[in-house]
Amino acid sequence: MAADLATTPDSGIAVQACGDAHISNFGGFAAPDRRMVFGPNDFDETLPAAWEWDVKRMAASVETAGATWAFRRRPDVASSPPACASTGSGCAGSPARATSTSGTTA
Repeated sequence: MAADLATTPDSGIAVQACGDAHISNFGGFAAPDRRMVFGPNDFDETLPAAWEWDVKRMAASVETAGATWAFRRRPDVASSPPACASTGSGCAGSPARATSTSGTTA
């Protein structure tokens, strides 16, 4: 990756780059204070490099994963009402039914 990206334009701002920034090297883990953290979890290939290299590597990884897993917007999803709207369960954000404080349906 470094050999390929070394010839591409960059800002000249060097950082300690992850060097292996792809979608499989990101995930959730527990911080020392027990908070759940999402971020890179593989640092065995770090190197001083332009910060853009990690961004380009991650973008290529997301593009490849999307093409591999064939993520597409299904036409029926956008037009389907949420299940909570049809059941009247009062889900947050559901415009289908609004209940007043007196319990009557608006």
